[in-house]
Amino acid sequence: MKLNMEQRRIVELEPGGPMLVKGVAGSGKTTVAIRRIHFLMDHYCHEEDDQILLVTYNKTLLNYIKFQYERLADAAAGEAERLFASNAEVKIATIDSLMYGQFMKYLQRTKRKLAIAPGDKEWQVLTKAIHEVKKSHPDVIAADAEKYEVLERRGGVDHVLRDGRYRDLSIGGPHRARFRK
Repeated sequence: MKLNMEQRRIVELEPGGPMLVKGVAGSGKTTVAIRRIHFLMDHYCHEEDDQILLVTYNKTLLNYIKFQYERLADAAAGEAERLFASNAEVKIATIDSLMYGQFMKYLQRTKRKLAIAPGDKEWQVLTKAIHEVKKSHPDVIAADAEKYEVLERRGGVDHVLRDGRYRDLSIGGPHRARFRK
């Protein structure tokens, strides 16, 4: 994983809080993120309680990042400059798992008992929210919940029926509905 000058500049920036790296597919964002972890550990993580958090958006990318991070760590293990590297805690997680973990901590701290709502309750809340948006913002076009009905639920994903077509909410594209007798 060789870095160009711009990538190296990003990797070696002095830490100043959270960092967001944006770029087109294949521009080296993941490579930069993995290299930055090692750079921070080598140059800025001197305390035992130092922590590094890398957040991504899906499990596939999470697994790839973890694999590449371990590969780079194994390759660098014998280098002299890594002999004095810190043991900072590195956490690589999806935004979903991070938020879920914080929510669970909140529940424990407040001793509240909350659970994910069943599908029919979710639909009621969604319908109510659409009506509230329409009342508060009449100039905004909002979906009319009465025109939609749940066709089926497969793998936790609602397939919504409207005008003989349904929308698979997991991929967002309309597909022809198949009606079963």
